[in-house]
Amino acid sequence: AMADDYAILVGIGKYADTSTFPELRGPTNDVGIMKEWLTSSAGGNVNPDNITTILSPPVLEPGMDVDSV
Repeated sequence: AMADDYAILVGIGKYADTSTFPELRGPTNDVGIMKEWLTSSAGGNVNPDNITTILSPPVLEPGMDVDSV
């Protein structure tokens, strides 16, 4: 890999409508596995500073402060 390689990893495991879309464990796990490969010298050899990871946040209970999670 070259020094200018970048990656954006997105894992959506929770949706607002959990009755239609149940919580998924796979996307979050897959992001971790992909990040391991991307940063590995035997894989993508991407600088970890060049990888942005976006994971769906936990579902907040009413009244919870978003900064508390």
